[in-house]
Amino acid sequence: MRKITLIITAIFLFLAIFSCEYQDNFMDQSAIDTKIIIDEESQIKLNPTSLSKEQIEKICCGKKFTATLYAGQHINVGTLTVSNNNTNLYVTYNVKEDWWLSETHLFVGREVDLPLTGSGNPKIGHFPYHGTHDLTQRYTFTIPLKNLEDCFIISAHASVVQKRNGEITSSETAFAKYNDKNENHDFDGNRWGWYFDYCKKVCDDNKDDDGNDDD
Repeated sequence: MRKITLIITAIFLFLAIFSCEYQDNFMDQSAIDTKIIIDEESQIKLNPTSLSKEQIEKICCGKKFTATLYAGQHINVGTLTVSNNNTNLYVTYNVKEDWWLSETHLFVGREVDLPLTGSGNPKIGHFPYHGTHDLTQRYTFTIPLKNLEDCFIISAHASVVQKRNGEITSSETAFAKYNDKNENHDFDGNRWGWYFDYCKKVCDDNKDDDGNDDD
């Protein structure tokens, strides 16, 4: 009788563990492959920027950091550029040709704070910066540097669509990937996606945040 009880207990434990793993995997997949539900409590509101690509390049210091934006894991649909001045970090999504941004989701901060599920997949809805767009090919997040350490990580996600002859023909999820293996990292879970390291560029003290030389 005791042996039967132990067997039944073992079966229930197995089913409980399997159920938890299945639910976790389901949530991991849902977090990326379906409409993303934004956690309002984790969202940080930012003021939109109207700066052009040329204006951002003028006011920032050092060489800009460029990663490739991959849709469906392997389709090169554009770039993610990152740069900073003394005050702000500028993260710009650029998609090319017939691709368009419908949503952008961005994490910038310490690696330990990156929102992940128990199995190591990204919780996109908990990323602190979000943008919903009426189909654009360029979008910039302007993030104050004051709360960021000298070096941190960036994980950039987007929902993109492909339009041909005015009609949407494809819808994909996309992540930015830096091609240097030493600075690029895969998520530990079973869902594809990446994050990478970034360190603040040191700015010339004689140059103010408007890109003008001080007298």
